[in-house]
Amino acid sequence: MSGSKPKILIAVDWYLPGFKGGGPIRSIANLVAALSEDFDFFILTSDRDHGDKEAYPGIECDNWVQGNHGEQIWYCSPDQKSYRHLRSILASVNYDLLYLNSMFSMYFTIFPMWISRATFPDKPVLLAPRGMLHAGALALKPAKKKAFLRLLRLLGLPKQLFFHATDEQEVMDIQSWMGAVDHVYTAPNLGPSALFAPISLHKETGKLRMVYLSRLSAKKGLDFLLERLKTQTSAIELLVAGPDEEKGYWEQCSRLVQQLPTNIQVHKMEAVPPPEAIQLIQSAHLFVLPTKGENFGHAILEAMAAGRPVLISDQTPWKDLEATYAGKVIPLEDAKAWQDCIREFAEMDHSTYQHWEVGARRFAMEHIQSNPGLAGNRHLFQTVLLAADAARAKSEGKQL
Repeated sequence: MSGSKPKILIAVDWYLPGFKGGGPIRSIANLVAALSEDFDFFILTSDRDHGDKEAYPGIECDNWVQGNHGEQIWYCSPDQKSYRHLRSILASVNYDLLYLNSMFSMYFTIFPMWISRATFPDKPVLLAPRGMLHAGALALKPAKKKAFLRLLRLLGLPKQLFFHATDEQEVMDIQSWMGAVDHVYTAPNLGPSALFAPISLHKETGKLRMVYLSRLSAKKGLDFLLERLKTQTSAIELLVAGPDEEKGYWEQCSRLVQQLPTNIQVHKMEAVPPPEAIQLIQSAHLFVLPTKGENFGHAILEAMAAGRPVLISDQTPWKDLEATYAGKVIPLEDAKAWQDCIREFAEMDHSTYQHWEVGARRFAMEHIQSNPGLAGNRHLFQTVLLAADAARAKSEGKQL
């Protein structure tokens, strides 16, 4: 596990081959794939996917094993998720930087944060909230989350950390909840490195197939989407794929499905792995996500990279899509505009729809070619490491 490159120890709830944990898995997997020549990555993660009761088949747990891009991965079993065991794991890596990828995870943020500050105080800790400080995310179980954030500020921990924001909105969220912190750096998430093979889909006037591909929770807004379908008169099929994240939420949505007219068909399926997810997206005309908040939205970019326009809320980084025929961004407060947009796509003919297929793909291609996340994330790690070295040298100088 030795090497001349800086060692980045990443703690994240779920990692490959998992996929049910959504965006953070893809964020970290894309980052490791893109920057493995610059840094040695060590991944501390769970031994099973989000919501699963069994460990990944065929994977060695509680030991360092090598991933597809040379990264070392520790798949932690449930009985090893204790403060003592996690301290031992952190001590087994002479890391240069600890990178935390959640705000409220007990085993992959809170414990590693305490361990690092108590045991390895000279090691910098970089915390990525991953959208969890957004108003939409904090609205779910707000009392516990806000109490924890107040405790962090009371203990003065935010001033000892570095923060990774993925956009300016997250910078404001961090400053709002963490107080006057000095080290907040912005670097966008890394999306796919290439477009997906194009598959054109015929569009018949008066018919529409939509896909909702996300976790099932109030934050993601499936109930809002179902409400917008009640007044539709075209033949509309909605494919719903994603893990049940919030107890009772699908039951609530199921009741809404039962209230829909007969021309609306809703098909519910379980979460699907990435290759099947792209096939599912390309089997539909329109990707829909009325989310209350995303700090990136990997599935949104992937849908456009697959040649499918998107209908999304204005609570994501993806803006100004309509001008290039990549999709439509509509505030959740404007329910009528959502209904009108669905109706517009349903009534669209094939020649018109092709402009949206091409526009979505072109938008994704331009984003992938510019690749703003690659240099941004490399610079992020380099800047934090240099800042930590400077702070350490200053501290040692004062002691002398």
